[in-house]
Amino acid sequence: MAFKKMSKLDQKVIGECLQALPLFVSEDLSTVTGVEENRLLEIIKTFPNVSDSNEDVDLAIHGALTNVVGYPHGMHKKWGTFISVSAEELSLIHARWRALKDAEK
Repeated sequence: MAFKKMSKLDQKVIGECLQALPLFVSEDLSTVTGVEENRLLEIIKTFPNVSDSNEDVDLAIHGALTNVVGYPHGMHKKWGTFISVSAEELSLIHARWRALKDAEK
């Protein structure tokens, strides 16, 4: 439930990353997230009403936060169209989410 403990802004940005992920990584979506494409699209559709205690949601959030920053070769010019914060700020959001997840263990 780390996601629910995050600020509304952080939650919004995570949602932006989930929404952008299929646009950035369309061919390898299930490979880079660890979540089948249909399940990932279901998570995106129900966001923000998700629980990251669910393994698929956890993988989807982690995959989005990791791969939107590092994977989309040649897509950085379109970054601001999809994501409202810089890559550096997104890395900080990812770190905050991971810290909350680790604290739950």
